[in-house]
Amino acid sequence: NEIPVLSDSTLNAKNNKKTLTDSTSKKDKVTRMDKLANTIFLGKDFIVFDSTLRIHYNGLITLKNFDFNTVDGFVFRQSLSLEQRIDSAHRLKITPGVAYAFSRERLMWWTDINYSYAPMRRGNLKFHISGGSADYNSETGIHHTVNSIASLFFRRNYMKLYEQHQAFVSNKIDLANGLNMTASVGYQTASPLLNQSDYSFFFRNERDYSLNQASDNPDWLSRNVYNEEALWDVQLEFTPRYYYRIANGEKRYQHSKYPTLFVRNKMAVPEIAKSTTDYDLFEVGLKQTREWGMMHAFSYNIKAGKFLNTNSIFSTDYKYFNNQDLPVLVTDHEDAFRLLPYYRNSTAGEYAEAHLTFTTTYLIIKYLPFL
Repeated sequence: NEIPVLSDSTLNAKNNKKTLTDSTSKKDKVTRMDKLANTIFLGKDFIVFDSTLRIHYNGLITLKNFDFNTVDGFVFRQSLSLEQRIDSAHRLKITPGVAYAFSRERLMWWTDINYSYAPMRRGNLKFHISGGSADYNSETGIHHTVNSIASLFFRRNYMKLYEQHQAFVSNKIDLANGLNMTASVGYQTASPLLNQSDYSFFFRNERDYSLNQASDNPDWLSRNVYNEEALWDVQLEFTPRYYYRIANGEKRYQHSKYPTLFVRNKMAVPEIAKSTTDYDLFEVGLKQTREWGMMHAFSYNIKAGKFLNTNSIFSTDYKYFNNQDLPVLVTDHEDAFRLLPYYRNSTAGEYAEAHLTFTTTYLIIKYLPFL
């Protein structure tokens, strides 16, 4: 019997093929691991139905999914969004989400539905429903990540929360060029909460957490009770000679040399369902940002308001300002009061505020070594 003899070139070819197969297998394995890691830490997009439906998963483990406060304790969130492109300008977006508060042992949830129905008039219809903890300063409160860091590392619980369940419908549309109206109607319940967690990484023996109340004013404390509220909120904004362009059938504002005037009315109406709240807030203001060159800007924001009646008002309905107690600011700074305690000067009366901001890269103060 003859024993087959393989040449060196044949052996080398087989070895190279095996090496190539192993290398391809390893690359495929690495690619699959990378995709899994990206889905877990960054989220993932899925395109289905002939690319008209986009599903975005926000990821399993991201900074947005975790936070901490002394009322809820550690909070873990999960959410996704579904965006259906009806045509080049009309879109329907649904964003559901859930969260779990470990110290309160409470499931929190929310769903937002947005429909862009009139792109040439920037028309947008929104429905929102949710249940969970909410900041007393719902418009300009402290960012939850900043509060988490302050609480865990420095044992400072700046954010003050209450339990809120709400549902509302809002519509935003241009009545004319430069004239925009936003109108909302809804119903909500609110009830005070207590601190449920005393946990922090540091300063456990040096500091105590503060109580979960936004003010120690007797009037505020007496109004910090369970309430139900039927409300509407309407705002008009007008900017003269507002230039715009059209992209993909959608109107997009560009610039105007004139300021924006805005008027707002927020009213709670009693005796609708179980609503016991009765107040009427009127607010008017003027704002503008002027830019020149590439790095220079000047802006101002002036507003004043008054509660026309406070027949039955609660602590959740007070006017809270954009106070930012910490030097680190991750929210809008143009109407912020820097280094002022977060809930200071909240009011159920009349108020006025003014903000001026000048931005440039050439300010000498920016080059001081200790800033």
